[in-house]
Amino acid sequence: MDLPGSADEDAADDAELEALRRRFLASEWASRKPVAVEVSVETPVADLVVRGRIDAVFAAVDARGRTRWDIVD
Repeated sequence: MDLPGSADEDAADDAELEALRRRFLASEWASRKPVAVEVSVETPVADLVVRGRIDAVFAAVDARGRTRWDIVD
C-alpha cells in the first residue's frame, strides 16, 4: 500500500513508512470512516479570501448522544 506523499524525494524511507503504517493501523483512526473527504473551504480575511481543503471530517457520538466532529487536515 502506497502512502500519499511516499513518492516525494524527501519522503521517509520504506522502514519509516512501514512503521507509520503499523502505528496507524493500530490506532482508533484505522476503523473510522470519514463522512467527508477533501472538503473545500473558503474564509474571508479582510479583503482576501483564503481557500483550502480539509483532508477529512469524522463524526463521533459522545456519552450524552451528541455528535462531535473531528476535522483532520
